[in-house]
Amino acid sequence: MKKSNLFKSILLGIIVVFSSCTDLTELNINPNEPTKPEASYLLTNALYTIGNQTATNGFTFSSTLMQYHGKFDFNDVDQYEIETNSAVWVTNYKVLADMNDVINGDKTSTSTKAVAKILKAVIGAELTDLYGPVPFFEAGDKNNLTPKYDQQKEIYTATNGVLDLLSKAVSTLSTDNSAIVGDIMFSGERERWIKLANVLQLRYLLRVSSNYPAAATKIQQIVASGNIFSSNTDNAILPFQSEPNHWFLSKVRDGDFSLYSITTTVLKMLKDKDDPRLAFYFKPNDTGNYVGIVPGSNDRAGNYTGLSSNLRAADVLDMVFITYYEQEFILAEAALKGYITSNAQQHYENAIKANFNYKKITLPSDYLSNTSKGLWKGTLENIINQKYLANIMSGHEAWFDYRRTGFPTLNPALNNSNSDKIPVRFKYPTEETFTNKTNYSQALGWLNSGNDYNSKSWWDK
Repeated sequence: MKKSNLFKSILLGIIVVFSSCTDLTELNINPNEPTKPEASYLLTNALYTIGNQTATNGFTFSSTLMQYHGKFDFNDVDQYEIETNSAVWVTNYKVLADMNDVINGDKTSTSTKAVAKILKAVIGAELTDLYGPVPFFEAGDKNNLTPKYDQQKEIYTATNGVLDLLSKAVSTLSTDNSAIVGDIMFSGERERWIKLANVLQLRYLLRVSSNYPAAATKIQQIVASGNIFSSNTDNAILPFQSEPNHWFLSKVRDGDFSLYSITTTVLKMLKDKDDPRLAFYFKPNDTGNYVGIVPGSNDRAGNYTGLSSNLRAADVLDMVFITYYEQEFILAEAALKGYITSNAQQHYENAIKANFNYKKITLPSDYLSNTSKGLWKGTLENIINQKYLANIMSGHEAWFDYRRTGFPTLNPALNNSNSDKIPVRFKYPTEETFTNKTNYSQALGWLNSGNDYNSKSWWDK
C-alpha cells in the first residue's frame, strides 16, 4: 500500500446536511443538492476516525494502564482516574450512525455496505469491550435518542451482532462484484476486506472463547478457509503522516512530549531479553542510561527514559486495525488450547519475526533460541508476554488480553485511587444518567460491581 499522499483527499470540505422542511421553506431546497453525505465520504471518514481514535485513546488510556509508559506529572490516568471518556463514546456512536446510513442507503453498492458492516462490528466490539453493556442494536438511529443497552454476550453473538456482521460481510464480498467506494485502506480490493473480516473474527472468537462454546469450531472453519493474512503485506493499517493525519504527540511541545517515560515494568521485560525494541520506542536519558518510572509515581526527581524522538516522524507509527503478527499470536494461542490442529510454536515464531519486520528492527540471531529472550516455552504466559511487547503503543489490545488472561503479571500502580485494582473498564458518560436514564439504569443491574472501573466483562478472566 502506498503511504504517500494517502489522505490528501480525506477531508473534502464541510458536508452540509439539510433537515427536512415544510411549507414555504421547502422552496429553498435545491433539488440537486444531496440531503445526506455520500457513502464514500462516510466510509472514508469512518476509516480515519476509527483508526485515529483507537491509536490515540489506546495510547492515552490502555497503554498507561498496561504500564508501557508513565508520567510523574499530570498522571491521573497512571493513578486510575480515567473518568468517563465521553469523547470516545460520542465519536464511536457518531461513526456507528454513519455506518448505519451506509448499510441502509438505497444507492449504496452491496460491497460498500459489507465493508460498513465490518466497521460497525469493529465499533461495537470496541465499545462493549471498553464499557461493558452498551447500546448497539438500536444505536445509531437518529430517530431514537434513548436506545436500549445490550448485554455483551448478545452484542458479540446475536444476529447482526459483531460476529454475525463480520460473517455476513465475508459472504457478501465473496459473491458480490460491486465497487467499494471511499476505501482509503485497501483501495477497494475485496479480497483484502475478506481477509480482514476473517482475522477480526479470529480476534473476537478467541476473546470470548472461554464463555462461547461455538468459538473453537468457528475458528477452525476460518483457518481452514485459507482466507486470512499471510504476511505483513496484508496488515490492516493506515499510516500517520504529516498534516492533517499526524499522530497526536508528533506536534506537541517538547515539554509535553518529554512527560512520557518508560515504566519499570516494560523496561525490565525489554532489558531482560536484551530486546532491541527498547531503543525503537524509548531513548536513553541524558546520562546515556535507561531509567524507568514506577507506575503511578509522583517522583519528579528521577532522570527517566523518555519516548524516542523518531516517534514524532512521519511514517513511523500507524493506525492499526489488526496485523499479521497479531493473527499469528492468536493462532499460536488457539493451537496451544487445541482449538486448531496447527503448530503453536511456528505461529509464535512467525508472530515475533513479523513484528520485528513490521517495525524494521533487526531480529537478533539468538532471540528465538535463547531461554532468556524469546525462546518458545509452550505456555500461555509465553505467548501473551511476547504479544504484549509486540503491541507496545498499539490500541487497546494489550489491555483486553490482560483482562482475558491475567498476563503479563502486573502490580497495581502507586498512589492509585482504585483500591489497588487495575481497572477493567471505563465508566459510562455522565450524560447517560439523564439522557437515557431508564436504559442506563437497567444496564447498571447487569454490572457485577456497578458503574465503576472494576465490573468485569462477560469474557474477562
